Amino acid sequence: MRNIFAVFYETQSMNILSIGYNRHINKNSMIHAEVDAINKLFYVKKKKYISMLIIRFNKNNDLLISLPCQLCISYMCKLKHNNYILSNIYYSINNNNIEKIKFYNINLIEKHYSCNYYKNH
Repeated sequence: MRNIFAVFYETQSMNILSIGYNRHINKNSMIHAEVDAINKLFYVKKKKYISMLIIRFNKNNDLLISLPCQLCISYMCKLKHNNYILSNIYYSINNNNIEKIKFYNINLIEKHYSCNYYKNH
């Protein structure tokens, strides 16, 4: 069961550009939903303003905190090389709500959800 997914969409038109899932690459490594979604975006000639939705839920389908980790944020910073401007990130929080943050403010949040995998490697 996939319990974390990320969606990139055009901010104005709401057209979905890519969807990513947390998934294991092999026995010892995994790819985060945010990075999976970034890898599915193609280069565009004209700048596109995009937003991102990140959702994480448990076995009871309750929403959980889904802020991106520092590694995923560093991947998001590279979106500009493909002419994407990331405006907003919407993410689930523990009380079954969705929060919004401007991408340029993402590093101001102290309590990033951190991945245990990256802590141990």
